[in-house]
Amino acid sequence: MTGSRSVGWVTCRASRSAPAAWWSTPGLHAKGWSRAKAVDFFVTRNGSKPAEVESEVDRYCSWPGQATGYKLGHSRIVDQRARAQSELGEAYDFKAFNDAVVLGGNVPMDVLEKNVGRYIAAARG
Repeated sequence: MTGSRSVGWVTCRASRSAPAAWWSTPGLHAKGWSRAKAVDFFVTRNGSKPAEVESEVDRYCSWPGQATGYKLGHSRIVDQRARAQSELGEAYDFKAFNDAVVLGGNVPMDVLEKNVGRYIAAARG
């Protein structure tokens, strides 16, 4: 990657490594922050424009824990992908892994692990 594309990628990764949502959600619900303070926190922390984050802050106002739950699920899927890649090596197939995760539906983390385990067993033959 070169130029502005690589800068955009780095900025995106950096903003997601410690998202403002993780801090604004407890600020809103445990510390009594106003909506305006949470928006300002995003703007200051991520360099976003207020219009870019207002709907996100509104979601965190009405859905406590959503950002944390999303990130935990994301991290678990990434861990399970690494597990599948490690155990299967060349037999790993991204599409088949994705099907195992997505077609399993909205499931608890232990069920996700079992679904991935079944994918691994089937891929081994």
